[in-house]
Amino acid sequence: MSGLRLLLMIAATVSLTVALSQGTGCEQKPPEFAGAAQALRGKRPDQARVLLDSAIKRSRGIPAIYGGAANLCAQSGAYALSAEYAEAGLAANPKASREERVALQQLAGSAYLQVGQPRRAIEVLRVALAAAPSNAETMNNLGYALAEAGSTPAELQEALTLTTRAVAAAATGRGVAEERERSLGVFLDSLGWVYYRLGKHDEALTALRQAAALVPGEGEVAFHLAQAYEAKGRYKDAYIQLRRAASALPHDARILKRLAEVRTLVEPKSAPTVKPPQPPPARTAPVMRPAERVD
Repeated sequence: MSGLRLLLMIAATVSLTVALSQGTGCEQKPPEFAGAAQALRGKRPDQARVLLDSAIKRSRGIPAIYGGAANLCAQSGAYALSAEYAEAGLAANPKASREERVALQQLAGSAYLQVGQPRRAIEVLRVALAAAPSNAETMNNLGYALAEAGSTPAELQEALTLTTRAVAAAATGRGVAEERERSLGVFLDSLGWVYYRLGKHDEALTALRQAAALVPGEGEVAFHLAQAYEAKGRYKDAYIQLRRAASALPHDARILKRLAEVRTLVEPKSAPTVKPPQPPPARTAPVMRPAERVD
């Protein structure tokens, strides 16, 4: 999952989490959160867990604090821990409001996608979508998860329906223009990826080129666009996009492997070095021994 895609997922959930905190006395972040964030940055997840558990216990386990803990973990790259806190919040609050449960389900689904568990993400996001069927972020996330899961043709058709609806909602939605463009770019990337998985490469190229224009520099979008170009035999265009993807995500093994493979298709192999012919060695005149004198 791309960084921008995850940030948009988090942003959508943060707005819900903030709304949840109103009237609960939790408008301010618990003091333990700052220390937990520092611990996560220092790669000390056990210490972060102690602090977050303390904040949850002190708040009597309200959903907003679980959501805040899951969100903080996701922002710090601790996605497995993020999913754990989101799921724990759902289990601890079976009578939470629809908004509270959807917020936690979105966080859990986002985290499961990030750690490579699309099937679990699908399960969680289906429940979220059933509760909030017009939520564009949930439609997009579920559609993307279905495309990532190596899905059946029926699931890919469902993914196409969901991502098409999400794009339409983003294109006609209200809000700050810049934020709308970012959301539309990510949703178009999801739609293009679904088209690619369906083998509809022309449609994939159209959607993915639009996505790349809206969110330039986004590595995952460039990687998806590169694969669509490859499917059309346009290896030079694919190579350009792979280089952009590698620049944005320099440690992504998938991208680096494909970049090396496509490079061999577009860069001419260097010809073997041939040494120029050497002139034959100069012939030296034989040394003539003086004739012996005969008396």
